[in-house]
Amino acid sequence: MTGLQQLNALFQAALQRKPAGVTEAGGALLEFTQLKGVSEQLRHAFDGVQAVVPPASEKRRQALNRFSQPNIELTPYEWRYVFAGLSDRDAKRSPLLQDDAGFRRVHAKVDSLIAQRQLNRRDWLALCFSYFSCDETDPDQNRNWQTLRSDIDRGFDAVCAKQGREKAWMQVVRDHRDLFGKQPGARLADEMFEGRTKDLSMLESIAQVPGNSWLWRSIFAVVLSRIFTLSEAQFLTRLPQLLKLIEINALHENPVIGACLTRYADTTQRGIPPPVLLDLALDRWGNPQVRTSQNLWQQHVDETVCAMAVAWLAKQDLNHFFTLLKGESGVDQSRLFFWLRYADQMSFTRIVMGSSAANDQSTDFVAFRAKNRNRLSVLTSTTAANNAVVMRLGNYYFVEFSATGNACY
Repeated sequence: MTGLQQLNALFQAALQRKPAGVTEAGGALLEFTQLKGVSEQLRHAFDGVQAVVPPASEKRRQALNRFSQPNIELTPYEWRYVFAGLSDRDAKRSPLLQDDAGFRRVHAKVDSLIAQRQLNRRDWLALCFSYFSCDETDPDQNRNWQTLRSDIDRGFDAVCAKQGREKAWMQVVRDHRDLFGKQPGARLADEMFEGRTKDLSMLESIAQVPGNSWLWRSIFAVVLSRIFTLSEAQFLTRLPQLLKLIEINALHENPVIGACLTRYADTTQRGIPPPVLLDLALDRWGNPQVRTSQNLWQQHVDETVCAMAVAWLAKQDLNHFFTLLKGESGVDQSRLFFWLRYADQMSFTRIVMGSSAANDQSTDFVAFRAKNRNRLSVLTSTTAANNAVVMRLGNYYFVEFSATGNACY
């Protein structure tokens, strides 16, 4: 039994002993409960599942400078930062992964550490950092990168052999060992697409995978391409799960949203906006009816998909105007059906609220104003209950009022 296990056993035994006169809420037992919590924190710390801090860039730079000087013997500490800086580039030098002579020295050092059973976990993590930080478009075409991948795979076994017992961080790496094989990320892409993998933060922190790594680019390229292989029924059923992919890596949220919008535009449901998908796009890219935001939309989807979203907003505005914003006398619902016929041709709509709607504190109105806060205006010089909706069709603007008598201009 290890010292940590013995300490934990003592804590458990103490918890079983209830001193006379001490209740369950008594101070003694509360103190032991707190100690139990500390024991759990210590266990996680010793197992190494806590986040690992990326190697400091300045220390990498200093170590690489020393490495580039002839006849300089590096310390083990400096070698570690060289291992972490293999993908680093600056104005003076290319990355060591692109320098055959320099990388041969690094490979020889790693080979020696593995053979002598001196490679430790920190050295291994430093190599991982360089491996996942490679900024080449297709790193698999770089033979030095392939060698580094092989060194990391062999090095993992060497580090595990030194540990004595299986630790939690090792199991995380074992579960994703294929990342150091010839098709890195292929299995992870499958798991993500099928919804079996939802949180990879532990892997990112333990294996030193930066958020902008080539790994995520290759994984999301596979995942997004597979969205277009789904049948319509499969896609519509799985849309909520697909949108959760943005929680795995925020840097790829725009491609995920764009792919889902593009696939949705090819379904028979394209005239009915999916609320979560539309809200995500509006939150990230703004209102596609406005020129500046429309330009941002068209960086991620083509013009026809953007037009689909514009029509969704027009239909939403018309429905809100003719249902929620009725005014004192109510609104003729036939007008709703009349204008909905032209919603797909509307390039711009805007609701203009009277003072009653602008200040109404009922739940529906508060929620409506919050959701459309950047798409509303206020109507003045009329009755408090009057509201308007502005619609653009081609080169013409139409203004429909909720108050009857002079309803449309």
